[in-house]
Amino acid sequence: MAEWDSIADDLDTLTEALRAFDWTAAEQVVEAFIQRLNGAGEPPPPRESLAMLRELRRKRRFRSMELLADALLRAGRSEAEVHRQYAQAMIDGGNLTAAERELKSILETAEPRERAEAEGLL
Repeated sequence: MAEWDSIADDLDTLTEALRAFDWTAAEQVVEAFIQRLNGAGEPPPPRESLAMLRELRRKRRFRSMELLADALLRAGRSEAEVHRQYAQAMIDGGNLTAAERELKSILETAEPRERAEAEGLL
């Protein structure tokens, strides 16, 4: 996990940019993180990865959320919350068919809390 030692710093930097409504800085943090994901040999820790998605959602930065969730899934993060956040971002972007497929997959495999969240989005 040494390649992810600085993930807490990435989360802090993203959170600060979002709290300051500095959308450009927030997008830059996400883009840099995605570049690291693309070259990483292992997926990032789930705690910080999910926190990044939650922070983006809280500030309604759905395009960045979609890009990050997609990259996390490609990197091997498979938590139902990543799939749900991905679907929510796709819904906001008007990509309803893909979002529906993503949400239906959650209904088949996730724990009750995530299933309830997915049902609410459907």
